This record gives sequence, C-alpha cells and structure tokens, in this order.
Amino acid sequence: MKRLILIGVCIFAILSPIFSYGQIGIFSTPIETVSQERINEFFTIETWHSFDLFLGNKEYALTYTSGADDMFEVASFSFGTYCKNDKGFVLKDLPNGYTMTVEYVNDSSLVFTKGLYCMKSRTLIRKSWDQELYDDVKTLGFDYEQDRKECRRYKHQQNASGCLAGNYGYDVFCEDNFFPLILSKDGSFELSYRSGNLMVSKGTWSREGNLLILQDENLDEPFYALIEEDVIISHYLMGDIKGKKLYKQK
Repeated sequence: MKRLILIGVCIFAILSPIFSYGQIGIFSTPIETVSQERINEFFTIETWHSFDLFLGNKEYALTYTSGADDMFEVASFSFGTYCKNDKGFVLKDLPNGYTMTVEYVNDSSLVFTKGLYCMKSRTLIRKSWDQELYDDVKTLGFDYEQDRKECRRYKHQQNASGCLAGNYGYDVFCEDNFFPLILSKDGSFELSYRSGNLMVSKGTWSREGNLLILQDENLDEPFYALIEEDVIISHYLMGDIKGKKLYKQK
C-alpha cells in the first residue's frame, strides 16, 4: 500500500505542471550581441536584444528588450491569453486576434512554430519566475477592453467616406528614421523596429478606404492601421510603434 501511495505521489508530481496554467514561467532568448558599424565613423558599438515570454495566470506577455550596456528599454510585442496542449502552448493576441504557437524542445526550452516573422524558429530558455518583473510587464499599457474597442473601430474604417488619394506604392513611412514601414508596389511590406536592426514583420498589404491592412506571412489575422494625409498611424503594431505617426519619407 505504501508503495502504491508513493507511486501515485510521483505521478501527480510529474503531471501537475502539465495541467496547471498558473505562473508556468518565463522563457527568454539568449542575449544576442550585434556589432553595428556607424556610417562615416570609425568605431562600433555593441548592442544586444532578447525576447521574453511570460506565461502567467492564464495570461501571457511577449516583450522585446534592446539596449547597450546599462542603457536598455523593454517594449511589449504581444499580450493576451493562452492555453496548453500536448506539444506546448497556443497564444491568443487580444488586440489583433492572431494566434501563435510554441512547442517544447525539452523540459527547459520552447521554440516558436508559429508567430510574428521575427519570432520564427526562435528558441526560448526557461528562467525562474519573477513576480515583480511580471507585474512590471503587465503595466506596459495593457488595457484589454479599450484595445478591443479601438480594434473594432479600425475594422469598420473600410466603410469610411472621403478616401484619401494616393496609391502608396513603394513608399517608406517612418518616425525620424525609426520604425521604417516599407509598402511595395507588388503588395508586399516590411516593418522594422527602431532604426531597422530587427525585421519585425513582413508579408502583404492591402487598402480598403482609409484602412491599411498588414498581413504577416506567418499569422492568421492582420494588423490594422489608419491612413491620414501622408501619415500612417496604428495603436495595434508592436512595441513602441504603437500609437506612433509614421510619416512618408520625402
């Protein structure tokens, strides 16, 4: 009898993390060091970037950290809810409605099998849970209800009157050389982060009225943005691109 009880306890200890959704952990990409040569200058600076996936109490957050030395910043790339399956986790982005999937490589690492272009095949290593860090991440502007309302408003813009002129073929939009968005005549787009060091998303674009639709080649739902006069603005792009006005380069 004691042996049976002991076996039962062991089996429960093995299976309990599989059925638990609460505070699964933090998974992070290894820090990547990139040497950037500055134009017309004879020196380089060392920068680094990493992604962190927080799996909390049925909610997740995907953040991007970039910086140099002790100067760094953290931005939210995706947030929402998740569920577990036999292979790993399915992540449901709340503002935009797309899904991403991560699968176990082993007990301590995950790999993105579906996600933003920049997440394709990225491996994440488990880190110990840090409640204070998770609470900080959740304060990065996560207003689910407001985001859902705003997203619905974006989706109804295709019925807006007064369509602005412009074919938007091979145009580059950015904010002071940050967050370049390239719209090409062949219907493809590329969206980079900050000064272009990280290709965040690429795929196809289309326009309905004053609504710009960006479909990442790896996702099942698009991002939406509004077209103003020589300006593109969206609260649903990732990180610090959210809410920025991207102006057409002259």
